[in-house]
Amino acid sequence: MDNPGYYAIIPATVRYDDRLTPNAKLLYGEITALSNKEGYCWAGNAYFANLYGVTKTSISTWIGNLKDCGYISLQMQYKEGTKHILNRYIRILGEGMQENLDTYASNLNDPIQEILMVNNTSNITPNITVNSIVDFDSFWKLYPRKAGKKTASDRWNQIKPTQDVMAMIEENVTQRLDSGEWDVNNQSFILHASTYLNQARWEDEVIGTAKNKTKTNTDSIKATPLMDKVTDRSWAE
Repeated sequence: MDNPGYYAIIPATVRYDDRLTPNAKLLYGEITALSNKEGYCWAGNAYFANLYGVTKTSISTWIGNLKDCGYISLQMQYKEGTKHILNRYIRILGEGMQENLDTYASNLNDPIQEILMVNNTSNITPNITVNSIVDFDSFWKLYPRKAGKKTASDRWNQIKPTQDVMAMIEENVTQRLDSGEWDVNNQSFILHASTYLNQARWEDEVIGTAKNKTKTNTDSIKATPLMDKVTDRSWAE
């Protein structure tokens, strides 16, 4: 998906909509260029952030702007039985938009039709659902450390996370729990919700823990024969 060489469409309704930021209009054009005949785009925030040299939070804001103004819709596909997001589908909305895409493809003497289709046309499954985090209450229900609710709620209202950001938060929190980075039985190592939100920590990579390594070291100590411990004089060397 690097160095795209195909065409983007930004209709007049988008270009002259004062509710949209200039960057959101530009992103709309990029989404049309990545959409196939069904009007879907699979590109993630990391792709767009790298393309435009901005943060994923900025991309989420632009996407939220387009969604709130009714130009796109978002759907999430989750791994069965988990909250891990496999795909996000961005769909172009607007009367006549599909006809415009088809007309551009058919009137150009280049392989644009194939490029429009390369974004994947065969992996649409019925396992598409909306994310479970839709407001602060649902976020608080998922977040494992129940401390400082009022402060966290105030911060949530300040940042006003878009649907896309809420999906990222849900995936990040779930992965931290699943990987063992966060242990609900030892919440002292889990960030306060207000800190997590304030620092946009959903953009951080999830890391594993040293649980297994620690356990292995402990087991090796326990397995040391008692007589070896008694006669050990390494301390005197």
